[in-house]
Amino acid sequence: MMNALDFERLRVLLRKCLDNSEALLSAAKEIQGPGRHHIAYHLAGLALEEIGKASMLLVDTVSARILKDEDNGEEVAKLADSLADHRKKLFWAMLTPSIDAGVISPQDFSILKEIANDIDTLRLSSLCVSVEGAPPAQ
Repeated sequence: MMNALDFERLRVLLRKCLDNSEALLSAAKEIQGPGRHHIAYHLAGLALEEIGKASMLLVDTVSARILKDEDNGEEVAKLADSLADHRKKLFWAMLTPSIDAGVISPQDFSILKEIANDIDTLRLSSLCVSVEGAPPAQ
């Protein structure tokens, strides 16, 4: 069972993620404009990732207390790897409200994975200038 200190630490982390999400979304709205829509899109994507990160932290903390030994370093490493995965965070940002809404099907999981992949692919492709097809260096 989670003790009060663990719960307070989790609460602070979740609040920081959600506050950062709000700040990123606010910045995305402020920066919108000709020639900068791709930057606003990137910031909005990062805002979604912060929501996904909060969901992942919550699920991992609760499941660690219920299903596994919380002192297992391997589980901590898995969470760290997952928190570095942009697509997983985007997926979790969309999955959590879907779960709250009721039953979720395996097809829903596939659709959410595709959407997360599409968001991340578009974001990355729009952020940097592609050098594919550029003339070779001389």
